[in-house]
Amino acid sequence: MVSYISCDAEGWRGNAWLFGCPSKALHAHQTTFGAVFCRNFTMIESSLRSLGAKVVVAASNDENHPPENIIDGNTNTFWMSTGMFPQEFIIRFAEMTNVPSVTMDSYNVKHLKVEKNTSQNASHFEFVAEKELKLTEGHLQTNSISLNGTTATHLRFIITSGYDHFVSVHRIAVHK
Repeated sequence: MVSYISCDAEGWRGNAWLFGCPSKALHAHQTTFGAVFCRNFTMIESSLRSLGAKVVVAASNDENHPPENIIDGNTNTFWMSTGMFPQEFIIRFAEMTNVPSVTMDSYNVKHLKVEKNTSQNASHFEFVAEKELKLTEGHLQTNSISLNGTTATHLRFIITSGYDHFVSVHRIAVHK
């Protein structure tokens, strides 16, 4: 079994793969990655697709980089916008889901809004959070976004601006 975890230690944020570690053990497990000692683990679902989630709307579509790549758990695949802002995508969960926070791996995203819906038809969304993301040169932006214990059937991510004409979203992960 492979579990993807996120750790925060002394202001440093890092990610690591643990192989063969049962998820129950992660809550109390302490380990060292390089020179950083990690104690505070947060479970992250590595693939929203495996939980039955789907991308049901995307503002743009490139056949080489489709929106479904956002939920496959792989940061090497991505959805790419086709220019112009705002850009948005909507993720639908298989059932009402508790979403305390999400992590988004992206590139060139400057400003992001997150909205939720609690009905089956995704007709009315409510504001949940927004964040200004820092520009990263040569590597992905990894941002955790608190959704304050939101429950939702749908999450809408609206990218209102970017650092370039094109942006990419590599992964959305839900913290449990």
